[in-house]
Amino acid sequence: MQTIGTLINNGNITCLGSADNLAITTFTNNAGSLWTYIKISGTVNVRGGTYHDLTFDDNAGAAVYTLASGTTTATGTLTVTGGTVAIGTSTLNVTESLANSDTITIAGAGVLDVDGNITVGTLTCLGSSTINIAGNWSGVTNFTANSSTVTFNGGGISYITSGGTSDPYDFS
Repeated sequence: MQTIGTLINNGNITCLGSADNLAITTFTNNAGSLWTYIKISGTVNVRGGTYHDLTFDDNAGAAVYTLASGTTTATGTLTVTGGTVAIGTSTLNVTESLANSDTITIAGAGVLDVDGNITVGTLTCLGSSTINIAGNWSGVTNFTANSSTVTFNGGGISYITSGGTSDPYDFS
C-alpha cells in the first residue's frame, strides 16, 4: 500500500485501478482539478471524499466503480464515459452537472443529488433510492425506477427530455 500524508490536486490525477492501494491522510481537490478513474475490467473501489471534476472511464471495457460508504461529492462535473458507477446505499452529490453515457446503479436507500443538469444514460434504481435534480433531465437510454423517487428541486423550470426506455415510478 502507498501511504500519502497530504495530497493536493491542482491539476489532473489519473488513478489506474482501485483506490484501495492508496492511504491518503489529507485529500484536497481544488477548483479546476480533475480526478479520473480508469480500469478496463473488474471492480474499482472509489475513495470517498470531495473531488472537483470526477470522471470514470473503462475504455469500452466492463469496469464497475463502487463508491465508498458515506458521501462522495463532485463540486464540479461528474462524467461517466464508460463503466458502471455503483452508488449502492451511499450518497453521491454533484454540484454542477452529470453526464452519463454508460451506467449508474443506486441500491436501497442510496441518494443521487445533482444541482445542475443530468444526462441520464442508463440509470437503474434497485429499491427505494432518491434522485434529486435541480436542472434538466435528458439523454435517457434506459431508466429503471423500481420504487425510487425523482424530485426536481431547482428554483426554476426543469425540462424532461425523454428517449430510450423508462419506467417512471415517482416523479415530483
